[in-house]
Amino acid sequence: MDMMTGRALEHQISAKRREIARLRQDMRLREAEMETLIASGVDGAAVASDLLEMRRRLARLIIERDALMDGLVFGA
Repeated sequence: MDMMTGRALEHQISAKRREIARLRQDMRLREAEMETLIASGVDGAAVASDLLEMRRRLARLIIERDALMDGLVFGA
């Protein structure tokens, strides 16, 4: 792997990490919102559905980040 490819890969990994961190923060906010709704006796199904989609997206992002990291570690 040449220096430019390595730097580009590191940049992509950093971008994925930032995206994962933002998504996790958004998930914490939505979870708090859902807890508030439930405590108030309000239906939180829509928020719960959003959280499930966010979890699926998080799983995909982690897989993508890990694949990039494998490329950095095992790339030649």
